[in-house]
Amino acid sequence: MKYGERHRAVKIIKESAQLSKNSNKLKLAAEITIPMELDHPNIAKIYEVFEWKNALGIVIELCEGGDLFTYIKNQKKFSEAATASIFQQLISGVNYMHKQGVFHRDIKPENLLYDN
Repeated sequence: MKYGERHRAVKIIKESAQLSKNSNKLKLAAEITIPMELDHPNIAKIYEVFEWKNALGIVIELCEGGDLFTYIKNQKKFSEAATASIFQQLISGVNYMHKQGVFHRDIKPENLLYDN
């Protein structure tokens, strides 16, 4: 998807029986709208949320490099400098979130995206 001159990704969350309950929709909406307020270079930006058919669409910043888990698996070996850079970016983003009163609750390599 292209917004102006920038490309965006759309994550689709299909509505399940569990999600169709209003209380679960409100929880999910809160989990999405809170990060929309964050603005940090090491946190993927959420731009918009919309309902589409029986699903939610989340428009996010496009990170074309994939996730950290795949990157680690493919590299097999890292220099100390590369490891320090990744760790510094992670800690910078987490520190910013905590200062905003936001906690991730599921930090793992599969959920950490990187850009080329």
